Amino acid sequence: MQQFTLDHDGIDKLIRNRRLTFGMTLIVAMVVCPAIARIISERPIAPQTLVVGTGVMVILLIFIIIVGSNQYRRMLESYTFRLEDNVITREQYNTPTITFPLAEITEISRDQKGFYRIKAETWDSYIEIPAHIDDTGKLYELLNKIRPVIEKSSHTSTLKTIGLIIAVVAFLILWNSTDKIIIALCGSVWIGGTIYSYRQTQRDHNIDYGAKDNWSAIIMFIFVVVKIYQRLME
Repeated sequence: MQQFTLDHDGIDKLIRNRRLTFGMTLIVAMVVCPAIARIISERPIAPQTLVVGTGVMVILLIFIIIVGSNQYRRMLESYTFRLEDNVITREQYNTPTITFPLAEITEISRDQKGFYRIKAETWDSYIEIPAHIDDTGKLYELLNKIRPVIEKSSHTSTLKTIGLIIAVVAFLILWNSTDKIIIALCGSVWIGGTIYSYRQTQRDHNIDYGAKDNWSAIIMFIFVVVKIYQRLME
């Protein structure tokens, strides 16, 4: 049996990258979103509305960065990838364990950053191996014996990125438009995208249970749906 874990320097780097990503998101939320809202709005937006909305986003993201980093560190420090005679297994704190029989593995790929993704024919999810795993040379050699490793530029689908952008734009438009047809169309796009995202989150075994059981997100979804209905009934 071969077992791999993440090295401490790699864990620190992953946490820094995560904080940087949230920081960039915070900048976008503070600058870009209010600007787009002003452009697409069919009615004047009160300055206090923008200030309050931006303030809420800032507080929320700061809270996510602080609390999420501690949770993320525990997940990374507990990460274990094992390769045995007939199966491979990924275990991680507060996350579903994934076990693939070697015979069912259909694809092993590595992106430009060094992250691996392993897919199996009878699973909806996949095993993700961070680039900062210890003894990367040995890992590559063992994985390549199971199935030739495919080199990819990225594991993130372009369609997924475009879909996220469309969902955000649709949300901004429906929140600031007074045209009921536009509200109905953009509301349908946002609701459909949110339901699809929730379904994918539940199927992905690389996401921790805390994210899967996010009741605050469900409450927010219900609140927005009710507001859309009220806007259509005005």
